[in-house]
Formats: sequence, C-alpha cells, structure tokens
Amino acid sequence: MESVLVRTQPGGLDWACPQAAFDGCKSRLGGISKQGNRYLRWLLVAGAMAVIRYARQHGTKRLWLTRILERRPPKLAAVALANKIARMAWAIMVRNERFEEAKLLPAAA
Repeated sequence: MESVLVRTQPGGLDWACPQAAFDGCKSRLGGISKQGNRYLRWLLVAGAMAVIRYARQHGTKRLWLTRILERRPPKLAAVALANKIARMAWAIMVRNERFEEAKLLPAAA
C-alpha cells in the first residue's frame, strides 16, 4: 500500500488527471487519457453511471451533478463524475484521513 501513496498521481489513476490548457485568463481542463489501470477506470465509470441513474430516478441534492447532466450526455457526465471520485479517493489516501461529506448550504429564498 505504501507504493501507491508515494505516486504523484492517483494510484493507477493517471487517466484521471486531465491535461490543462490556459487561454489568457481562463484555464480549461482537457480530456482524460486511457492510461493507468483499465479495470479500476471501468469500476469508477460504472459506479458513476449508477449514481447518475439513481439521481435521474430519485433526484439529487448535488448541484454540480445536476448542472453537468443538463449540459452533457449521461456517459460524458459519468466520466466527469468518475474523475471527481478518483480525485477525492486519491486525496483521502494521500492525506490519510476519513471522508467527510461537505455541508450543503440551504437554498436562498
């Protein structure tokens, strides 16, 4: 397990780190590559598709997910969600701490 934590990128998740492009003042993340562990990548995308399927049937409190589903096709949104999950998992492993869900702010009236 130690060898995974030494890596600069998420363990086996080199694909999750998009290329960055800077255009003047605006930075934009590029596409993800197919490097890293194929099975782990498949698991993350399959899990993200399950989250999206559940969110469509039952709704979600996650504003980020709602907005991306409005703008992008479901499979592309699943890859974006898988990328976000991979980054969160990597940060938890590197910092050696437990996951704490962010507090949701009440909607403005």
